[in-house]
Amino acid sequence: MVEVGGGSYIYYNATDSAPLVVAGGGGGQAENAYGGPGSGNTNATNSSGGTGNGTLASVGYGGNGGANVGQYSSGGGGAGWLSNGADGLQLRNPKGVGGKAPRNGASGGISSHPSYTGFYGGFGGGGSNSDNTGAGGGGGGYTGGAGGNNHTRSWGAGGGGGSYGTTMIAGNASMPSTSGGTETGHSGNGYARITAIE
Repeated sequence: MVEVGGGSYIYYNATDSAPLVVAGGGGGQAENAYGGPGSGNTNATNSSGGTGNGTLASVGYGGNGGANVGQYSSGGGGAGWLSNGADGLQLRNPKGVGGKAPRNGASGGISSHPSYTGFYGGFGGGGSNSDNTGAGGGGGGYTGGAGGNNHTRSWGAGGGGGSYGTTMIAGNASMPSTSGGTETGHSGNGYARITAIE
């Protein structure tokens, strides 16, 4: 099981209209599918492979749950700055549960299965996986990533969360990468590096 990346938030007050800086977390992986990387801008990202993820959320809001393209439950959306992530569909066993926005505690979603240990989204609003860790949860961020779609021939992975501000490093649930001298991905939760300028 791959833990869903929670967003990393820096702010004065969780109820402010905008934070100072947010680094989006990567989406949860699924069978033959990779979670969307944390985005370097405010928009959430899509996963790749498998059955994909739910529709992308409006900028600043929590991610949508995964869509129904099969017979099992779908993944929960990651938290955004302004709202919690949405739960996935409950079709069989546990649905993915959306992550909580910072104003609601910033906890990751938790799914409860009758026969297995619960599935957890990363702290910072990561959505949880569904079923037997089937559909991936969305990453938390300024805009939450969407939960993974349910099963037909393969599961859908979760989308990555969006970032906010000028100094950010976004989490990546698939492959680490660098671009333009700025790190844009690493494994797991997003993080923000603050450097004092003298």
